[in-house]
Amino acid sequence: MNKNFNITNALSLFRLIAAPIIMFLIIFDRKYSTLILFILAVFTDFLDGYLSRKLKMETKLGDILDKISDKLLVGFIILGFLIRFDALILLFAFIPIILLYIIVYHYFVKYKQKATFFGRINIFLQSIVIIAFILDFKYKFYLFWIIFATTSYVGFSYIYKILRLYKK
Repeated sequence: MNKNFNITNALSLFRLIAAPIIMFLIIFDRKYSTLILFILAVFTDFLDGYLSRKLKMETKLGDILDKISDKLLVGFIILGFLIRFDALILLFAFIPIILLYIIVYHYFVKYKQKATFFGRINIFLQSIVIIAFILDFKYKFYLFWIIFATTSYVGFSYIYKILRLYKK
């Protein structure tokens, strides 16, 4: 086996493969299948990070796979809900968020930055909101706006750090 490809990278690869499957499960309103696969994907994200740090299995490939799989998982889920709720026009609202992700990704790669505590909390909160949408929780849109605010805060904090680094 390639020394750069290990169990933690396989877990990230699983999330990459699961992302479009989850999207289709959302589109076809398969709530419980979506929920099970999503929870499995979130668990593999946690397990991947834990094993990478604990067993010193961090690789450049794994770092890239992890970041890409996280973003694609959320992106495919958003796309699935937009298609399911016939709201593709809202996709244009996500263009600035997509651009922000590209900037933040460049920052993390170039400066080898780790996720912040608030970034990790935000991912956890996003997972809760996604589960609320999967299960069609009555107040899911209120939760969405809370996540929008926390994601914006985390995004702007990363931009602030990026600007400080570029000024040095």
